[in-house]
Amino acid sequence: MTEHQPFIVVPASPDFAHVFDRDIERIRASKRAREVGIVVLMPRSVHPSTLMFAAYMWPQVLRGTSVTRVAVVLGIAAYTTAKPLLGGCARRMLDSGIRIEFFHEAHVEAGSIAAWAERRVKRKRVTTDQLVRLCERYAERGDLKSAMLALQLAEETAAIDTVDAPIDASPAVGPTVRMRKSDADVGGRITADLVA
Repeated sequence: MTEHQPFIVVPASPDFAHVFDRDIERIRASKRAREVGIVVLMPRSVHPSTLMFAAYMWPQVLRGTSVTRVAVVLGIAAYTTAKPLLGGCARRMLDSGIRIEFFHEAHVEAGSIAAWAERRVKRKRVTTDQLVRLCERYAERGDLKSAMLALQLAEETAAIDTVDAPIDASPAVGPTVRMRKSDADVGGRITADLVA
């Protein structure tokens, strides 16, 4: 596992222009940072515009380090709020030769960071149970906004789970509409009766 261990960065300040300042020399010297990549553990309170700012600043800061992969772990609230912008951030970083991927806390529990570091396809996806547990942890800490967002993601995941269910498992349902010829001339239209 040590050969696939990424270089971990925990920002010392909320100023994202300076996330790598105290670690830049260690990043330059780190074989792990060059070969596996960098994992940035962002604060829970990160704002979406900050991520766009980072996408423009980080390539300049990381120039000359030979780092080509960055994983960013966000809190659930930051992840769901910034979700529409994450693709733009990834494209901007890729234009500079750095592939960036965004994860939230439940992804970490599901082993997505380990899969990212090992450059393998994720075997497991985030489950509804993991998101519900994350929701409960947030609620215990008093962070109701994040708890609600985790619950919303859990509901979306549950909807995906039911869509993924095998077709044979669905219960047999009778017809909901019965077609019949119209009694009156209504311009060639066909009328229908709803089955009760």
